[in-house]
Amino acid sequence: MNSRFLSLLFIVSSLFSSFAFGNGDARIFEQRADHQIHARLDDVNHLLHAHITTTYTNNSSDTLGLIYMHLWPNAYSSRQTAFAKQMLLHGNTDFHYAHEQELGFIDSLDFRVNDRQVAWQLDEVHPDIGLIYLNEPLRPGETINISTPFRMKFPDARFSRLGHAGQAYYATQWYPKPAVYDQEGWHPMPYLNMGEFYSSFGQVDVFLTLPANYVVASGGRVMTPAEEEWLNKLSVETYLLGGPENMPSRLLFPPSDPKLKTIHIQQNNVHDFAWFADKRYYVLRADVKIPGSENVVTAGAYFNTDASKWIRAVPIAVEALEFMSEEVLAYPWDVLSVVQGISSAGAGMEYPGVTIIGQAATPMELERVIVHEIIHNWFYGLIATNERRHPWLDEGLTTFYEDRYMSGKYPDHKLAGNFAGTAVANYFDVSDIDHRDYRELWYLFKARRSLDQPMNLHSEDFSMLNYFAMTYYKAAMAFLYLENYLGKEVFDQAIKAFAKQWAFRHPGPEQLRAAFEEVSGRDLSWFFEEVAGSNKKIDYAMVSVDEGDPNFLKVQVSNKGAIASPFSLSGIKKGEEVLTVWYEGLEGREKVIFPKGDYDLIQIDHQRVMPDIDRSNNNYWPGKMFPRLNPLELQLLASIENPEKTKIYYLPLLGWNRYDGIMAGMAFYNYVFPSRPTELFLMPMYGTSNDRLAGTAWAFRSFFPERGPAQNIRLGMLAQRYAFTTGNNGWSYNRLEASVEAELKKPHAASTLERSFFFRSTLVRRNFPVFAGGEVLADGKSYLLNEIGLRLAENRVINPYSFYLGVEQGEQFVKATGQAKFFLHYNKLHRGVGFRFFGGTFLKSPQQNSLVDYRFRMSGHRGVHDYGFGNTFLGRYEAAGTFWGNQMVEADGGFKFPTSVGQTWDWLLAMNVKADFPVLPLKAYFDAGTYAGAATAFDGSKKFSWVLGIQVVPIEGILEVNFPLAVSSDIEQVAGFAYDNYLQRVTFSLYLDRANPFRFLRDLRFRNKRNL
Repeated sequence: MNSRFLSLLFIVSSLFSSFAFGNGDARIFEQRADHQIHARLDDVNHLLHAHITTTYTNNSSDTLGLIYMHLWPNAYSSRQTAFAKQMLLHGNTDFHYAHEQELGFIDSLDFRVNDRQVAWQLDEVHPDIGLIYLNEPLRPGETINISTPFRMKFPDARFSRLGHAGQAYYATQWYPKPAVYDQEGWHPMPYLNMGEFYSSFGQVDVFLTLPANYVVASGGRVMTPAEEEWLNKLSVETYLLGGPENMPSRLLFPPSDPKLKTIHIQQNNVHDFAWFADKRYYVLRADVKIPGSENVVTAGAYFNTDASKWIRAVPIAVEALEFMSEEVLAYPWDVLSVVQGISSAGAGMEYPGVTIIGQAATPMELERVIVHEIIHNWFYGLIATNERRHPWLDEGLTTFYEDRYMSGKYPDHKLAGNFAGTAVANYFDVSDIDHRDYRELWYLFKARRSLDQPMNLHSEDFSMLNYFAMTYYKAAMAFLYLENYLGKEVFDQAIKAFAKQWAFRHPGPEQLRAAFEEVSGRDLSWFFEEVAGSNKKIDYAMVSVDEGDPNFLKVQVSNKGAIASPFSLSGIKKGEEVLTVWYEGLEGREKVIFPKGDYDLIQIDHQRVMPDIDRSNNNYWPGKMFPRLNPLELQLLASIENPEKTKIYYLPLLGWNRYDGIMAGMAFYNYVFPSRPTELFLMPMYGTSNDRLAGTAWAFRSFFPERGPAQNIRLGMLAQRYAFTTGNNGWSYNRLEASVEAELKKPHAASTLERSFFFRSTLVRRNFPVFAGGEVLADGKSYLLNEIGLRLAENRVINPYSFYLGVEQGEQFVKATGQAKFFLHYNKLHRGVGFRFFGGTFLKSPQQNSLVDYRFRMSGHRGVHDYGFGNTFLGRYEAAGTFWGNQMVEADGGFKFPTSVGQTWDWLLAMNVKADFPVLPLKAYFDAGTYAGAATAFDGSKKFSWVLGIQVVPIEGILEVNFPLAVSSDIEQVAGFAYDNYLQRVTFSLYLDRANPFRFLRDLRFRNKRNL
């Protein structure tokens, strides 16, 4: 094609669009796209050979010069598409490592408009978007026919929604169709796994040819009488089996019938069409009359396994149809299919008139998922908001109505199931947790660390966890909040008015807001602009209660949050709600009037419908000495947060090291899920070998600035005391550390880049005699270490890397260090080669013996080298060559060999390489380095030293055992004097701090993360 010609057409079409938008016309209109598709399935090569004709009607007031087309199967065509990149960004490597035969595509395209050839091209960035340049402008009210043959290759279904699993086919987003053109212009969008769809309404006629023994499920009416009769026959046969015990799993595919059939399937007023084909399906069907309409719907279930759960799929679908038709609007189509699929990203997905469901652990969970996906037919299928731009409207309202359905049908159901109500469940505060509480916990997990995002963002702007926590969980909470504030009757009137007015018209949040404000007569800017439009926090707190008036209480409430949203006050007696009053939002502190009564608790938001960031300050306990203090309770282990109690957790512990021996003690802490900004921990221990007190304590406080570059500023104090020689008179150390660490905000929410800087000041007191010239100078040695550092880590799932720069200052010395780590993957098992580079130099060296060895050293640090006492060693002061003396941490040169070669007060450079074995938990390692004066350090020294060996890794990142195979001659020379046998050269690393459960709670991640 002539690129200059295409560019000219593009400029002309842009001028048409600019002229149209220049007139200020913001009417909502709906383009129409009717599709007729003839397709033939090749189930040997997993191909679809097809031809499509799309009748496109321009209902706008604009003249169009081009048409954007979605060619979404091309999302699976390479590892460079937006879909492929998003999968990697979210930590999924399946598609990245896929074989070529597992990929998908759409090709053989030859677009024509009104039977005339047109110029067209693929988007320069996204191969799943096409641009058709019209030979003649499409004027308002005009219609054109866009036609093309196409060949579509089904990718492997484990990647996303479109695909095949053997000879089971999931045809979704499978045909070329125009992007939406609306009052905002064109909406071309690449296919994404996280991020859904926006398409024009129209009629779809599909003529599908495939082997005769395939069962096809879709959202359309089967127009072929013989096929409809066959499906009804299969349904009768399934019912006649008598029950799930007579429906064994059909896991093997029968041979395809050599006879082919062509099925005509049709549906009107849909913006998408999906079909699913399998030769193994059991079929169940039933007709249901829709309340409030003359429409009769054929509800069908299609499954091949797990019959004990799926036997109820049709009754569930019927109940959901009836429920939503009464709650919102009558179901508009005549088919509803529920299809069982593999548990991939495509399972649990909705399309107009049909939904695909994956595996569910229990019948209750299967019902919940089926109901959720069916409800999508109203907000995704019928109202059809732009899901890519406003995912919260569809997902939030769907989840809200899912909760309404489930809580209405199963009011006593709890997340713990049969475990709820048991003594153990009650003890750990999990008996009463339901799905609403579950959603709130995940919202708080993000919001308390200010990692949440506004729920009305574009789907591409969310991190993966926030996509669910905000658009599903917080949005459902927010609509429940709005319902309780307005009252159910007003809320329902508004939703029904919205649905009736905007069905089949692609409304947005502005139209939803207008419906709610018109019906309620209230200004709801607090909801749409702040609860939905920002990540400002809600935090109301009780301050005081004045009981002086004979009829009313004057309740002082403080708004500690940033949104002046409505709130409720409830009077509670013995856990039962006596009275609830709603109030308009307030700022600062204000007194509100609340009727007097016999209450033992006055509580803000007793119904727990507000996304309140901290419910622990919502309580006032009349008659208590400290009425705002929640009852104090000690509890073993831990529990889910209970905002009506102040809990301190405890856990009896046993510990051990070579010097304190077996240590018995108790840990006290305040850690809960979701985490709070203040972390307290106290662990006193008694050493049985030396009759001494040992232990650890810390206190940290995190701050999350709304403004500025810092995401989190964490201040902390840590104290430790342990022995490091044996006996009652043995030596010990006390360590006190003060620190501040600032984690910088990410460039965007989904970024895997982490940046932070820290300052740490550590005071060490070593309690052992200090000698000089045979005289005791002091009973101990105290010294202060100050360290400042910068860290950068790119924790992407493929080839992550990290950098560290730091400066440490102590008595008469200053030294600088730098470290870089890179991991290069070489297979989908997340195995590869790790590189570590280290450099260090003294900026100032001690002028006299400080009695503390601060030198750089080529080997990793053994306990005796850990002068800051910041690592955990079980035999800190043991000699090299002994078992406990050969415990090491990766530091300085990082050599995995107990050697004194390479100790320097000047500079040191080193490289460490570790290569994973393909399958076994083994790594080959090679360490190499040099240091100041290396060639002349001693008789036999070398300019470069090295170690080659095999590392056994029983627990990745926690335990490593190093077996040297060969070493450089200088290291061998020293080792020959020091060690009598090979085992004395074997070292190990044991990183107990990485197994700290409290660190896990604080740093919880949802991706595979290398220890960089």
